[in-house]
Amino acid sequence: MKKITNNASTGKIAMILNAVFFVTLIVAMITLLNFDKENVQLVSQTPHFEEATHGLQEAKQPMRGDSINIAYYTHKVDSLKSVPTPKDKKEAKALQEDLQRYQDILVEKEQQKSVTDSIVAEYEKTYLPLKEEYDQLTQTVEQKHKTFVLCLVLAIVLLVARIAFFAIWNYKNSQNLHAISHWMKYGSKPYWAWLGWGIPILHLVKPFSFFSEVWDETDYVLKDKAIVSKEQDSESDFLLGMWWGLWLICILLCTYILFATFFMNGPMYYKFGHRSVAIITLVIWALYLLIDTQTIRKYNKMNKQLVENESKLVSE
Repeated sequence: MKKITNNASTGKIAMILNAVFFVTLIVAMITLLNFDKENVQLVSQTPHFEEATHGLQEAKQPMRGDSINIAYYTHKVDSLKSVPTPKDKKEAKALQEDLQRYQDILVEKEQQKSVTDSIVAEYEKTYLPLKEEYDQLTQTVEQKHKTFVLCLVLAIVLLVARIAFFAIWNYKNSQNLHAISHWMKYGSKPYWAWLGWGIPILHLVKPFSFFSEVWDETDYVLKDKAIVSKEQDSESDFLLGMWWGLWLICILLCTYILFATFFMNGPMYYKFGHRSVAIITLVIWALYLLIDTQTIRKYNKMNKQLVENESKLVSE
């Protein structure tokens, strides 16, 4: 018979990572709310800023036409001035009249440009401070967003590490069962402790079914070998159901609601209380992590009973 192992230390590491992850999650939520405080101001100011930008652009539109007209009539005036004065009085008079007409038009265009420039200058008096404030706010939002992303990445790394240690722990527990129970060859192979978390779609079901199998088979062995009373209720159905249900709520529902509330600028952004969503998310994660920790502790106790009674666990 293969020797079974006490895997409590691996489970304890997973429990410690739960606590560290939750602390990091709290920090991430705080940075998210700090980001959101500035982002709400940015979102509320954006329509006013865009309207002001559009007004300035409309005010500046005539400037290009004014510049083209002034350049054109300046060229005409210069051209006429460079023409030698005709000897014929009528031709000289006609040239002088053309020159005067273009000079008058040039003066008119310059006055028109002056009016346009003054209108633009008035727009810029109010627009430039608004733009400076808006740009500063945008920069602040970007900086706070980067801080939040950094905290979020750290939290995700810790969560992945916690899943990895949970998988190692589950893998070792499954190996124990395969070593002492010949019927386990018809069950899930130990490597599913890893694969169950990594295959899309399947990862929504397999980790739960795999751990349930390990738990139920361990409970069966303990009762079959009279290590614990057969009347003793392991409470596995309720506990594991809560454990996996809360996990799916945290990963799927809470993640979507957080994203929609803080980043999508849709109905949830305007109708949901942002602080309340963050607090509720933390409460749900706290419940999940508490139940997860309790689940690991309960199974570690079962694993300890297996190890202490190894002599009774003889493969058939």
